[in-house]
Amino acid sequence: MIGCFAHQVSSFDPKHDLNDLTGKVVLVTGANTGIGYHTVKLLARQGAKVYLGARNETKGREAIRKMISEGIGRGQVEYFNVDLGDPRQAQDAAEEFLEMETRLDILSEVS
Repeated sequence: MIGCFAHQVSSFDPKHDLNDLTGKVVLVTGANTGIGYHTVKLLARQGAKVYLGARNETKGREAIRKMISEGIGRGQVEYFNVDLGDPRQAQDAAEEFLEMETRLDILSEVS
């Protein structure tokens, strides 16, 4: 059974297996490095408008510059300051997000 599942996972190809995300609004937290970084890049390549959520603006904006140089396709990536370790700042960030966007289609909390 596990062997069957492993084969299915290894055959996943994001370029072909993910839906077109044009017009979708996404927030990925903990996104300036690692899995979050690659999640943002992948979702942008599928056409989404992705907010790269991070605590450190300098590192977040540098990650976006690097991503753009690597190619993000037809999507957009914007920096969004958020610190989920501080409940008050997280609440303020949520309110700020609602002022910028009318909806959130996908939330990915990687941090």
